[in-house]
Amino acid sequence: MTAIPHPDLPHPLGAPAPVAAGSMAGVIDALLRDRSSFLAALADRRRHADLARALTLTVLASGAVLGAVLGLVRGGLQIPYAALKLPLVVLFTAALSAPALSALRQVADGSADRRQDLLIVLGALALGTLLAAALSPLLLLATIFDVQYHDLVLLTVALCAVSGAGGLGLLLRGLRAAMRGRQRLVGVAFVAIFCLVGARMSWTLRPWLVRPRTPEVVFVRGIEGSFFGAVLGTQATASGRLSREQAPTERVVPAPALRPRPGSTILGGFR
Repeated sequence: MTAIPHPDLPHPLGAPAPVAAGSMAGVIDALLRDRSSFLAALADRRRHADLARALTLTVLASGAVLGAVLGLVRGGLQIPYAALKLPLVVLFTAALSAPALSALRQVADGSADRRQDLLIVLGALALGTLLAAALSPLLLLATIFDVQYHDLVLLTVALCAVSGAGGLGLLLRGLRAAMRGRQRLVGVAFVAIFCLVGARMSWTLRPWLVRPRTPEVVFVRGIEGSFFGAVLGTQATASGRLSREQAPTERVVPAPALRPRPGSTILGGFR
């Protein structure tokens, strides 16, 4: 087992902490108010199952709230679609990222704690999802005040970036406490993998914000383009900086052909 000694922890390792019971409320309180106690709880393998359960429930609840708010922009089926998909994005990101972290640590010095790695990743994602759900009322206000669609997309990206920074801070803190020596070098590589996996998963399970006048909604779209390319394109559209190739072309509808009435001439049918 890899312990998590940390110089900034107010609690001694293995001492009772607010998350000792592994309850969802205790985990949320620790993530928002006392992250040192959350990291300290990771040192006790007896708490791992309860912590994993509480973190998963936190992701499901906060992710469903955020997804429902995103779905309200379009309404209808998009609300349950987004509320179901967003927690899946977070959980799939954890499921793909945690093994990568363990593999990198194993390669670095031959030691890794897979349970601990999963909890560090899941804790960071749970905190980011909690913060995003807390900021989601700003999206509701923007919708009420009829903010343009592309500006609404950029606002969503900004809110997710802010909340993601909070989760990334916890991830870095956990990696710094758990890793020693050469493992810290692979921690930098893992952060890049973590961000790329999260962006790809969110892009794969889109759409999230659907235009209100869209006649039908789909659960997922075909895989095309990329997350970062879509953000840059939306920014260009919102600011009016579109290239000639990107600008939408106006569809020309041909005028109906004039047919002469029976008994009339081509020049007007004067009789």
